[in-house]
Amino acid sequence: MVTPNTRGKMFEYSVLYKLKKHFPEARRVLLSGSLEEKGDILTKNFFIECKKTMHNSIRVTKEWLKKIKAQSGKRVPLLIFSLAYTEPYVILSLDDFISIVTKK
Repeated sequence: MVTPNTRGKMFEYSVLYKLKKHFPEARRVLLSGSLEEKGDILTKNFFIECKKTMHNSIRVTKEWLKKIKAQSGKRVPLLIFSLAYTEPYVILSLDDFISIVTKK
């Protein structure tokens, strides 16, 4: 049986491998949240938190989003998640999305 911690770690690595194709400098943060360095995956421009659940929904709270933004520094904060047997999805603020797609 796969534990939630193992499932989360496996998800982080699967996201990391996909990101490395486009962001070679992407790296997984060891013991993320436990040490000074926060986030699950970091790139030059992105601060990424990963969440994997085997449920059909995920609850995202305002406090959670505020925390990710506060910890991201100058990087764009992203929340990448996957529900039971779904591909990963990304949550980011509308302003960050517009900035990315218009390359401002």
